[in-house]
Amino acid sequence: AVCGAGGAIVLARAGATRFDNVHAMFSSRAFRLSGLIGARPDIATGAARMIRERPFLGVGPDLFYARFPAAASYGFFAGEPPVLRDGAVLLRLPGSAHNEAVGLAAALGVVGLGLYAWALATAWRAGARSSLLPAVVSLWIVHMTNPSTTPTFLLFWLLLAALAAGKGERSPRAGPSTGLRAGGRWLPAAAAVLLAASTVTELRLATAQAYRRHVGGLVFYRRTAEILPALDRWSGYAARAHPRQAADDAGLARALWEANRADRGLAERSARLYTSAVAGNPFNIMYTSGLADLELACGKAWRDPGALRRGEALIRGGLAHAPAVLSQHDDLAGALEALGDRAGAARERAERIRLDPAKVFGP
Repeated sequence: AVCGAGGAIVLARAGATRFDNVHAMFSSRAFRLSGLIGARPDIATGAARMIRERPFLGVGPDLFYARFPAAASYGFFAGEPPVLRDGAVLLRLPGSAHNEAVGLAAALGVVGLGLYAWALATAWRAGARSSLLPAVVSLWIVHMTNPSTTPTFLLFWLLLAALAAGKGERSPRAGPSTGLRAGGRWLPAAAAVLLAASTVTELRLATAQAYRRHVGGLVFYRRTAEILPALDRWSGYAARAHPRQAADDAGLARALWEANRADRGLAERSARLYTSAVAGNPFNIMYTSGLADLELACGKAWRDPGALRRGEALIRGGLAHAPAVLSQHDDLAGALEALGDRAGAARERAERIRLDPAKVFGP
């Protein structure tokens, strides 16, 4: 673990500073292979910047998606252009680093990466004679390229625990205790705790997502009268289960308010849910921009300068967190225009045009 951590520190401190040069080579047209590689080199660049920012403990578990906009390069948005829908710019952000070792280094720093390397080395050494080893290695290779695949994750850790416990030994002389040496006796217990915690988390999220799908069906079939009772019953639980659920519910409440502007309660409910999402994950600009857009809409509808200023402040905060998301300059221009600052709005639009020569973020 110490050696792994030391090597990772060298990577984070020295290698990451030169990573942009390597990235420039691999992201060239010759290496993109007609789009087969896509934006993965740019995702690795963002991960390297996260490692450089917080090398020891990382940015935090399950925060890669949320922190990526702040570390994203312009090249990423050129390779994965945002989607323009109904005048809104929808970002296509990676949920992971597409490599578990890189993702762990970004999320948990060299401490987490060192512990992960120690766990692998202990288990593989304990199960060197096991017939399960080829299966574990093959699953690990798949897991490295697509760590967000849940079945692969589950099978990999189950087989790794079996490997550490000495199951599937080829040699008849190797008893079950062979796989429990060199600290391996703790690995099955650790894997069991990990799986138990994952199961509890998945059940909570599955409940919230089942509710979300239910409400999505109500929206699709236009059973509008049933949507508000569903929000009353489940939105609090969903918000506690995951910030994304709170943001989805906030968007739904806002859509109901857009259909009935006289009902301020729906706008206030949407604002509370957006605030809950931001509190649960303050680095995700999709949540802050949603709340900012709502504040601007309310400010215009009710002629409330305070709401307009709150929206402007939220957009400026989003720009500070994620300066590569250039569409925020257009959002800020809209806020300034609503506040009567036309000169400031023109400056922001000109700045977005200057920083966006390929017009990735649209007009």
